[in-house]
Amino acid sequence: MWEQSARWGESPSDAVVAELSWAGMTGLDTGGALAAWRKEYGQGLREPTPATAALLRQRAAKDPPGLLAIQFEALALTGQWEPPYDGGTPVPNLLVLAKRGEPAAIAFLCRTAGLPFILMRNHAPFCAKGVALGQPESAYHLARLHHGRADDFHDGFIDKIDEALHIKPSLPRALALYRQAAQGGHAGAQARLATLLAAGRGVKPDPVQARELAERSAEAGWPEGKAVLGILLLKGQGGPADIGRALMLLDQAARSGQRMAQFTLATLAFRGQYRPRDFLDALTWVRLAQLSRRGDPPEAATERKAAADGDPSALIAQAWYHPSPEAFLSELSAAGHAMAHTILANREWLKEGRQGSQEPSPETAKKLREATTDTTQLRVATQSVTGRWEPAEVTGSSMTDHLVDLANKRDPTAIAFACRNAGLPWLLSWDLAPFCVKGVALGQADSAYHLARLQHARADDFQQGLERRVPKVLGIPTSLPRAVTLYRQAAQGGHAGAQARLATLLAAGRGVKPDPVQARELAERSAGAGWPEGQAVLGILLLKGQGGPADIGRALTLLDQAARSGQRMAQFTLATLAFRGQHRTRDFLDALTWLHLSELSAHGDPPEAEADGLLLEPLRRTRHVARSIENPALDLDARIKATALRKELHESGQWPLTKTPR
Repeated sequence: MWEQSARWGESPSDAVVAELSWAGMTGLDTGGALAAWRKEYGQGLREPTPATAALLRQRAAKDPPGLLAIQFEALALTGQWEPPYDGGTPVPNLLVLAKRGEPAAIAFLCRTAGLPFILMRNHAPFCAKGVALGQPESAYHLARLHHGRADDFHDGFIDKIDEALHIKPSLPRALALYRQAAQGGHAGAQARLATLLAAGRGVKPDPVQARELAERSAEAGWPEGKAVLGILLLKGQGGPADIGRALMLLDQAARSGQRMAQFTLATLAFRGQYRPRDFLDALTWVRLAQLSRRGDPPEAATERKAAADGDPSALIAQAWYHPSPEAFLSELSAAGHAMAHTILANREWLKEGRQGSQEPSPETAKKLREATTDTTQLRVATQSVTGRWEPAEVTGSSMTDHLVDLANKRDPTAIAFACRNAGLPWLLSWDLAPFCVKGVALGQADSAYHLARLQHARADDFQQGLERRVPKVLGIPTSLPRAVTLYRQAAQGGHAGAQARLATLLAAGRGVKPDPVQARELAERSAGAGWPEGQAVLGILLLKGQGGPADIGRALTLLDQAARSGQRMAQFTLATLAFRGQHRTRDFLDALTWLHLSELSAHGDPPEAEADGLLLEPLRRTRHVARSIENPALDLDARIKATALRKELHESGQWPLTKTPR
């Protein structure tokens, strides 16, 4: 499997292999097992030792229809172990048997003809031999090669069939072979013929015959048969509708990996048809379908588009192409889509502002205060400082007109507020940084802290990589010594954020002499004030027993609190602990969930994440391992769990609705 993954840049590093092998993910020892078998074969053995055979069998069971799985199937037919794969045919013993005319060997080689690691060995001629022998299975697989549907092949190999197998795409020829195989009782051929008859693709539409064939295929347990029968039952084509049975069949097919069923369920969840509307469920089915490296079935084009629109940003984009954008946004807002609610609130304020209102109506103001986007929250927060609503129609620097006016009048609250928001991406070019200097001159600890952050320019303090633009746009040179001085000034003034950042630098010895004792004292004060970074650095110090005795229980509690507030260092630390099984049960799903949750932020990685023994690269690589080796749904489960957890934290107020530290 590593050979296949390497083509896509997904080959795991030695560190990942070592970590996961140590964790008991024995599928990762495939390379070792194959190496052992090669060594044993080179020593004259014609079958692996029991220990090596057990490892190979375990790996093969986790990777159908991979190369090892194919070799084990061949073993059942020939009674002989195939030699270790060396780039030729993976089943030379079976090939000998097929050339002698053995029907089972012929059918087996035909079935494997379209697999990516066998394609260039060209087993396709055995399909023609199998058809000549009257084998329905060979007729079905030869039909698939002539049909050339993208979802029948891995890794885009559909484009190589003509070149590698010398088989021309021909739907009429495929149809003739599907009919032959279906008459012979092949459930796959019955399902495919039902699909074509239902869609009228290459044949005259016949929903009645499609339904009859689909019933037979589904009864035999074939996933595509269940999918097409489910769709026919859903639409009432070829017979009466049966929604309950349709949904049951589609669910069974989707859980077997049938992509058309997955896209159909995604569309139903997205549209709220036959079940409550559920965007998360829609995205879950779409992402599950994407875990396959196969192409889309031709019927899925419209279904996939509708399902993909379940993405929050894609949904909003679709609104502008809708015949009635307001109605579409209202529908989304009623379904709980926060962005749609925010857009509607701002549109109402814009409408009122254009009609001459200096402030929104009470109802619109309530909607604005409920909004979740950073820009709208800033608008609401600015109103609480100035007592006036910024103009509804933003042009130039008008989003901060009233705030800047008040700050220029030396209002301390307005100065501190302007400084605090100077590094936000949508305000960066409006240059609120001079108010930080004014705030520091007034002795404001908050302004000293935020000016320090601008001069420090840590990636995790800014969204979208804007830390690189601070010197040029704001005219503030990056200077860690100057930042440390300002952090000290703010910390002495009691600012919890400055205490936390100073503790972080003292613990790491970054820009200052390491002092874990003082770091712990500062972190205690910051964590006591509820500052997430303070909780995170104190948790790490307690975990390691630095600056004082260790306290694992309290450390984990603090790290969990900080991670749930969106603190990325805490999230990375918990991910690493779960990954390694340190101080808690080893849990790959939990590790990947924290990693995904951290990446929902648009901020960069904290510099401490590069050091401190955190396994960020192995963790990120684990996704590819999870997809290809151990559990294909693990990474998807983590994504869904992370998305749901963030939504829960948003709703409970634990996750900060804006990313700017206060």
